[in-house]
Amino acid sequence: MPFSDPPRRLIEENFWRAIRRGQDGTMIDLDRAEEFPAAAAPERLLQWTAPVRAELGIDPVFPVANGAQRQRRAIEAGEDMHHVYAAAVKETRETYVEEAKAA
Repeated sequence: MPFSDPPRRLIEENFWRAIRRGQDGTMIDLDRAEEFPAAAAPERLLQWTAPVRAELGIDPVFPVANGAQRQRRAIEAGEDMHHVYAAAVKETRETYVEEAKAA
């Protein structure tokens, strides 16, 4: 696939949008300069990588909501921010897998 050199301002805008709203927001399609739901970005990536993933037998599965979405929703539901943070740290510790060190 040939490289397209999108305007730097669109890349920076997408970066800001990702930081601010994450998958609950919108992104800008860099080729079309049109907005699309950020939650569609993983599906778009999966479609683009499907041929190679099929060759390698890779079939990723993603949770319904990512960590930031779960935290934001818990706070919006009235949970204490310190409790939400502690739960995120606990989840990270329980699910972290240390990579094998190269010999």
